[in-house]
Amino acid sequence: MAIWFNFGCYFTLECAASCSVANSSRSLWLITFGAGIDMYSQQTPSHFNFNTTYRQQFECRPKSAQFALMNKVPDFNGWHVESEDHTPNDTNGYMMLVDLAEDDGSVIFNTTVHGLCIDSQYEFSAYFASIVKKGRNWAEPNICLLATQHISLNLSVQRSWTGNLPEYNELTWSKHGLLFTASTSSVVLLMIAKGNYGYGRDLVIDDIELRVCSSVSSGYCPSVRTTCLTPYIQTVFADEPKTAQNSITSTTNPNRTSTAADMSSASTATSGIVDSCSVANSTRSLWLITFGAGKDPYSQQTLSHFNFTTTYQQRFDDQYNQAQFALMNKVPNFNAWHVESEDHTPNDANGYMMQVDLATYDGSVIFNTTVHGLCIDSQYEFSAYFANILREILNASKPNIILRARAATYGNEIINQSWTGDLPQYATLTWSKHGLLFTASTSSAVLQMIANGNDSIGRDLVIDDIELRVCSSVSSGYCPSETTAVPKSPEVTSLVPSSWTISQFASTSVEKGSKTVFIPKKCPNASYIGKHCNISNDLCEMMKPCKNNINCKNTDATDKGYVCICPPSSAGVHCEEDLRPCASYICLNNGKCDEESVRCRCPNGWEGDHCESMINHCEMNKTTCSNNGVCRPLLGNYTCECFGTSYSGRHCEIVAVQIRVFKILSKSVAFVAILIIVSFILFIVIMDILKYCFGIDVTRDELERYRREKRARKRRRPVIQRFVYVDKPQQSSDTSV
Repeated sequence: MAIWFNFGCYFTLECAASCSVANSSRSLWLITFGAGIDMYSQQTPSHFNFNTTYRQQFECRPKSAQFALMNKVPDFNGWHVESEDHTPNDTNGYMMLVDLAEDDGSVIFNTTVHGLCIDSQYEFSAYFASIVKKGRNWAEPNICLLATQHISLNLSVQRSWTGNLPEYNELTWSKHGLLFTASTSSVVLLMIAKGNYGYGRDLVIDDIELRVCSSVSSGYCPSVRTTCLTPYIQTVFADEPKTAQNSITSTTNPNRTSTAADMSSASTATSGIVDSCSVANSTRSLWLITFGAGKDPYSQQTLSHFNFTTTYQQRFDDQYNQAQFALMNKVPNFNAWHVESEDHTPNDANGYMMQVDLATYDGSVIFNTTVHGLCIDSQYEFSAYFANILREILNASKPNIILRARAATYGNEIINQSWTGDLPQYATLTWSKHGLLFTASTSSAVLQMIANGNDSIGRDLVIDDIELRVCSSVSSGYCPSETTAVPKSPEVTSLVPSSWTISQFASTSVEKGSKTVFIPKKCPNASYIGKHCNISNDLCEMMKPCKNNINCKNTDATDKGYVCICPPSSAGVHCEEDLRPCASYICLNNGKCDEESVRCRCPNGWEGDHCESMINHCEMNKTTCSNNGVCRPLLGNYTCECFGTSYSGRHCEIVAVQIRVFKILSKSVAFVAILIIVSFILFIVIMDILKYCFGIDVTRDELERYRREKRARKRRRPVIQRFVYVDKPQQSSDTSV
């Protein structure tokens, strides 16, 4: 393996180009994360066809194990504040700011690329920069870039490290990447955090790119590359003009618009898909569900008209609740909703849309359908338009939907999946398109929309224009023997967001004089082919066309040269159709489907037709918790939540020591008080009985003594003494002369 970049390749200069073939390297895709005036981008990794174990922030600075798409480094002590992204001429361009997790091996970037040319060389790269200023001496981020490929039963891993990204006085970008040689047509590209220690480890990432180093391949390669490389998002406001067609449109015949009644055949579109495989360079819709239109506020059609199922209950009035939905042509009058907002389908007067109130449990299935007649190794896009019907005035949980494609085989292994992310609230109803790409590994696939999260408040949304498109009508085949360096055609950007730069390369006819002829060497053993004569040319061994490890037998009786011997439980040319009754019946929470009754056998603690409800053991057992405790149901059990710390036990029957002592003291004081009162009353009663019944008055003598003393005090009168003069001399009167 060739390793690109040593650890000393930094600053703003790019390292020497990894591709060694001059004038033949070309970009397959480039992720720049777009641009915008808002500091935080509302787009999620699913818009750029990759996923991550990190949590996205939309309003505040990321913390450990979180990231944000930002157009400037935010204001934080020790960071390169106000620094911008790397993409040239990208005003207000977004970049991915990451605060690395504390655990080693966390996945920052993960995507699967299909349609590679075997034995061709590719370059996977990105620009990195530490946002910590020089002198902080914090832990420095270190990223590992990996390319993993499954070859038979072995796993091939090619890797390269950025090394510790150093601190600088200014934000300094450096390009890092790795070279890998494709051993299969599909490869998983990853960026993984290395190390789990220290404060810091903050960085930004931009311009993630995949390049082919040579346009001349030497092995097995898809014969056509298309621009349908990634799902994209398109935002349409409710009051914008609409231009597309109405009703449910099947593009099996471009001039025909089907009704809901014949959607059962249009949605599977078996004949249409088969026809598309014979038309070169076509990217077109196979079916589109718009839910029709009508004057009545609520459509009376059921999901069987549109050939899909759900675990949700349909309502035909405005009384629907959690885990229920309705087909309506306007958002009903409810507090905090975008009242009277209409559907997304262009030119669709009174068009219906699917309004859903998500269930409170995680994993409920909103949409489930099985599509047959797909072209193996061809690429398809499964998409729909979503909108949060809550206005900005209410801070509630936001809906988050998983779009998933499964193989319609035993085990239903996941082919690919993507997330819408939390659908934000806007001032007006705002539609956004979300989808996923998948490469058909069988002729049948199960397409699903699944609710992610289990909050109860909010999580109301509308869905419209559910569509399946084929990205290329030409499936993979052997590379032509006449190969040449193909000139680059103009960049195609009409089908993808501006944040992607995707170049399309078309095959060109070359005059005989300019042809480069590739003549393979002849293997000594005629039973083997390949560059190293190590690949068997046995059709069954080389193609392994039969699914689910079904026996393959070579025969000249068929045009294909082989036949798959299918068991009774499967059918189809390659035994890809699962005929078991339980193949499309969904059992949640590890429930098992009974093939005889076609019913779910639920594990302990679950009930319902699809094992969707947890058994409430409080109600079932009529459990009563003592001392005002509250019974809470658990999975397969229950628990009593006791009042404070004063009670404990299975049913809150155990009382704390201090409570018992307090009760004893209270009872003792009460007993003594009652005893005193009773004694006093008895004393009074006994005294009265002795006096009035038996004539015994123990207080009589004392009362008589008291009365005598009182009378004696009254007889003792006070003595008043008066002194009288005796022989008082008379006064003589004066005489005057």
